[in-house]
Amino acid sequence: MFMLGVRHLSPNGAFNVVKKLDEQQPKIVLIEGPSDFNSLIPQIVQKEVKLPIAILAYTLKKPIETILYPLAEYSPEYQAILWCYKNNVECKFIDLPSTILLHKEEEFEENENISIIKEETPISIYEKLDETIGHEAFWEGMIEHNKDDYFRATEQYGKELRKNKRSDAEKNFMRESYMRIEIEKAYKKFGVKKVAVIAGAYHLEGLQGSVPVMEKEQLQQIAKVKTNFTLMPYTYFKLSSQSGYGAGNDAPQYYHMLWNAINENDIQNVAFRYMTQVTRILRKEGHFASTAQTIEAIALANQLAYLNNQKYPTLRDLQDAVTTCFGEGANSVVLSARLKVEIGNKMGELPQGVANTALQQDFQQTLKDLRLSKYMSNEIQKVALDLRENIRSKTEKGAYLDLNRSNFFNKLLLLEISFVVPLVSNQKDASWRENWNLQWSPAVEIQLVEASLLGDTLDRACLETMMLAIENSPTIEVIAQNILSSFECGLSESVNHFIRLLQQFSIESTDFIGITKALSKLYTIIQFGNLRRISLDDIITITENLFLKAILVMRTATCCTNEQINGIIQGMDILNKLSHLEEIEQDLYCEELFKLSEDLEINPFLAGYATAVLLEEKLFAEEKLEEILLFRLSSGVATENSANWLEGLCMKNYHYLTIKRNLWEIIDSYIASLGEEEFKRALLFLRRAFSGFSPNNKDSVIDNLKAIWKVEINNTVINDEVTTTEIEAFLGLEEFDFDDI
Repeated sequence: MFMLGVRHLSPNGAFNVVKKLDEQQPKIVLIEGPSDFNSLIPQIVQKEVKLPIAILAYTLKKPIETILYPLAEYSPEYQAILWCYKNNVECKFIDLPSTILLHKEEEFEENENISIIKEETPISIYEKLDETIGHEAFWEGMIEHNKDDYFRATEQYGKELRKNKRSDAEKNFMRESYMRIEIEKAYKKFGVKKVAVIAGAYHLEGLQGSVPVMEKEQLQQIAKVKTNFTLMPYTYFKLSSQSGYGAGNDAPQYYHMLWNAINENDIQNVAFRYMTQVTRILRKEGHFASTAQTIEAIALANQLAYLNNQKYPTLRDLQDAVTTCFGEGANSVVLSARLKVEIGNKMGELPQGVANTALQQDFQQTLKDLRLSKYMSNEIQKVALDLRENIRSKTEKGAYLDLNRSNFFNKLLLLEISFVVPLVSNQKDASWRENWNLQWSPAVEIQLVEASLLGDTLDRACLETMMLAIENSPTIEVIAQNILSSFECGLSESVNHFIRLLQQFSIESTDFIGITKALSKLYTIIQFGNLRRISLDDIITITENLFLKAILVMRTATCCTNEQINGIIQGMDILNKLSHLEEIEQDLYCEELFKLSEDLEINPFLAGYATAVLLEEKLFAEEKLEEILLFRLSSGVATENSANWLEGLCMKNYHYLTIKRNLWEIIDSYIASLGEEEFKRALLFLRRAFSGFSPNNKDSVIDNLKAIWKVEINNTVINDEVTTTEIEAFLGLEEFDFDDI
């Protein structure tokens, strides 16, 4: 039988597969891989394809399940496919289709038609070796460096692995049964000697007929899910962390180096290639790396290989030698250089239109139209945008290039596609400037595939995402967020659609916090002005209506508990910002604040805060403030309410409050009038009221109190050590709860 056991990413395996195929000249090559991927084989071997790449299969319903089948230049499977293409030989994947492989693992185990005899087996010698020197070092030294006896070594290795009980035994049994059926079909058509089978070393024994095979009827009963699949570019960085089906390896760039050395019959000089590259990078990074150190490192690596009974140094030997000779035992010194040599930054490429979904094609075309193709790199690159019209450009496309880029980036952000990350601008009120970080990764392709379930284009997927958000949370805040998102994405039709929806939802809404949160989104839009080339007329109209609605329900909202205060304050702050816009009528808002400042039925903290807002807007005369302060701190008002009101007042205008001595005379008289129990109750609120004061504010307060009390005290006394007398006075408050201070 012409069966070749390999590792999925094995340079020596790839070399020997090509060599064996040249010798045997089969009429068909069967490869372990999902059988529904066969339609992609012609695209894999296109000249424009640059490896590494991966085949991504995914389910069509959420939660999206995926499998990746990565291919590098040194993949035995890829070299077999390439050999078939060059020699005009038929090539097929023969493993279970992705419709089964992507099904949930527990449903594999629940299939009652499968029975496997499971036996307890002792630990094999290979596992013991693995524990001693590490799996990668063992594999590389015993198999990757064994150029002339690769297949015998992998076959024996696979047999030893099969002696051990595995949690995925049932799944492997099904896979091997399916592959054996496909192999039998090929044998009948081409003859045993003209069929080449390339599979993982573990499966070799299962494919050679030594275990029972499932019947076709049994395989047909296995549960399936609907899937789709596509080709995608891949990176060596991602390959280094890949696991599962079509597993990766720890050092893809190093294995590429090994692949080149094997093909050039120069495997004995891999240590030299590795060390010279490390030396070059260390020097570039500013580290001392002499030629003598390089020679010593190569010699040490060879000596370590000899001690481990290996013909050539493994990657582990090379790493130890580098750390010893260049890092003087400190791995941190050489780690960066090592990773660049071992993992690298190689990234694959696919020609336009190769096995992509419609949304992926839209993404690629948009990149091209916006001149962003050069940013398809796994290195982070910064892009600065100026959303204003470029009046120097001769074309409309050029004049609004940055604006269209911003729209594109915001669409990706809405779809949670990690190709773009917004950066916070240091320029206040510069709504025309945006900064973004761009970085491509294989995860981006997966996210694009997931987004393709929502629509064939980015625009449609964005609209569907926003509609789903409303279905999950049908509130005016979510609708307003959708208006903002549509605005930032340049989707003018969506803006109009959600404005109409917001008008409908706002008719019956009485939620002050929800309304003001929606207004916050609309305020952000209005700040942009006409920068994004979308009319603001309807947005301003709905903002005016919601602003009036918020004023009407504000009084009811302020009749709340202390636990609800923060949300109300944030809402009042939003209204205060909006009141400064030219399009907004401020008078009604100020009238409502005056009413709240004098209202004894609402939360006293919020009454104090309303007073603070009016004071900040210079709408409260000093005489009026004294009058209301005397009233709020009078003996007829509950101590807690007085202190709570004062706390609300002190949320703003620190400088104004601290320099007005007459106000502190009133506060001083109020505190002096409190009895012991009243003082204890008021202390918490008073402490919080003054907690926001800066050291300068506190100094001003002390100056006022010194004048009122006619005493001389050093202002730094507040930072002095506490005296025994003060401690005794503090202990007198032992029953007081300070937890909230």
